[in-house]
Amino acid sequence: MTIRYVFVTAATHILQRDCLLNALESISEHCPYCGEAIELLLDSSAGDDEYVEDCEVCCRPMTIALSLDEELGLTVRVYAENEAF
Repeated sequence: MTIRYVFVTAATHILQRDCLLNALESISEHCPYCGEAIELLLDSSAGDDEYVEDCEVCCRPMTIALSLDEELGLTVRVYAENEAF
């Protein structure tokens, strides 16, 4: 399984793979509030998804948005709850 991370902005990952998107993926990201590095476990098998997860350091809620595209792969955006995208 080959995974390439392309950093589009500080809070966006694009995961490109040469195989099926049906496994759990682990990525490192930074909390939009405290800036600490955190580990996120992503389930790409459900396709596009958006959910709220608390930062394991400062406990503030972050919105995590997953977008699945056949050409780009999986795009992951992490942003503060009050930011608009």
